[in-house]
Amino acid sequence: MSKHAQFTFRIKAILLMVELMALVSSAWSAGFNMIDPASHTGAPDGSAGIAVGKEHFIGVTDENNLLRLYSVADGSKGVPLLDLNPLLGIKAKVKDGKEKFDECDLEGAAQIGDRIYWIGSHGANKDGKPKKERQVLFATKVTASGAETKLEMVGSVYRTLLDDLQANHDLGSYKLGEAAKKPPKEEGALNIESLCTARDALYIGFRNPVPEGKALVVPLANPEAVIAEGKPAMFGKPISLDLGGLGIRDMVWWRDSFLIIAGDYRDRFDSDAKPSKLFSWKGGDDQPVDLQVDFGDLNPEAVIVFPDKKSNRVLILSDDGARKIDGVAIKDMEESKQSFRSIWLQGGL
Repeated sequence: MSKHAQFTFRIKAILLMVELMALVSSAWSAGFNMIDPASHTGAPDGSAGIAVGKEHFIGVTDENNLLRLYSVADGSKGVPLLDLNPLLGIKAKVKDGKEKFDECDLEGAAQIGDRIYWIGSHGANKDGKPKKERQVLFATKVTASGAETKLEMVGSVYRTLLDDLQANHDLGSYKLGEAAKKPPKEEGALNIESLCTARDALYIGFRNPVPEGKALVVPLANPEAVIAEGKPAMFGKPISLDLGGLGIRDMVWWRDSFLIIAGDYRDRFDSDAKPSKLFSWKGGDDQPVDLQVDFGDLNPEAVIVFPDKKSNRVLILSDDGARKIDGVAIKDMEESKQSFRSIWLQGGL
């Protein structure tokens, strides 16, 4: 075969490979449909959620410190399950004649057995002032399910996770202590938004920082000892994932893969913010796969897997706090008028 023929053959092979990759990507995309949109009242967003039965989930908003029970049905109202303020030692402040509590900015949840672990963002406020109430990791015990679900706090609140992260040799180059002093939606700041479980380990997912354009995941190896005995957190090797320059909004284990909502560290309505994406990741050295899902005007923040092994759908919760209705952001409305959306993502893997 002549050199020209060899060159032509190689070009055709490369083009064929590109076409095959495009077909694979298209197949992934074609396998997912968004169906049955619903609205849930009582909060402006679903920053994290855990399924309790086939038709209910526990949801939390990053705007206050209340765990609520929701039905997946459209128009469902969040039923208060657990007021975290007295349990976390957060005292009311009076502003304009009304009581106000500093929020823990709860962003992630993951379940192991009957324990649900919850984590605060650990980030500063919008002015770059560190907020201790956001530096929390704690657990609740769940009993019963569905409409009968009950919650109670177990163990102690762990407040030194950031210190442990800073002290870890493998994480030194990320300078998370310095990142925690920046506004969370500034480049290189600290903003934890995901907690995921696989076997008995937890995986902490960072929306920010995105070091060298890669999303950061840190395995927490001993969550039970941290909460039950107050032992220092032990971490596995940090993981860097190529999510197209995006960080992690949420991550769950579904079927035989991680399902990852990836989002920009900036506000979703920032003109420079990239749209959120959905990835599948097998773990280990495998590369995440962009599932080519178009979320439209949703601001996907949490994904919930329900306890039905035959189910081919997961529930996506949207952060609608900044969404405006009649010119008013939902998070600025009275609580009774606040709502957020959910949508089923069906098909796929």
